[in-house]
Amino acid sequence: MSEGSAGGMAEDGGMLAETGRRISFVAETVGKVAAGVAGDVWANITQTQFSIDIDQAPKLITALESAIEELISAYEDSAELRNMQSPGKDPYSGFAILAARGSAGDQEGGYGWANKEAQKALANTIENVQRAIDEYNQTEQAARDGLKS
Repeated sequence: MSEGSAGGMAEDGGMLAETGRRISFVAETVGKVAAGVAGDVWANITQTQFSIDIDQAPKLITALESAIEELISAYEDSAELRNMQSPGKDPYSGFAILAARGSAGDQEGGYGWANKEAQKALANTIENVQRAIDEYNQTEQAARDGLKS
């Protein structure tokens, strides 16, 4: 550990990060909220500020990329629901299929829409983490360069 750090062992046995070795970033989540008496539904993006030890940031990016891959796979698997046909000619089967397609679909509120929005939110979070890493490294380099002069 470097001199003056707050590193060491946590009560739970985990390692505590060194002071000043953390980066902050914004993570996004997507949701829908009911608004008004008319029953309007609005999509909204929520942002939450987090911080992480700089050495753990690449692992976080890898995990977020893996989550995006899982979402892509789940979206591809859901194509069957978006494209299913009515099993019978009765109107009830037809309406049930239309409802299932809508729930699984890409229109706002459907699973496909939510999946794609989650992918975008994770991609934005990855960009925010990478930007924080880059800014940290630039600041560190500027400090080292300042000590050389």
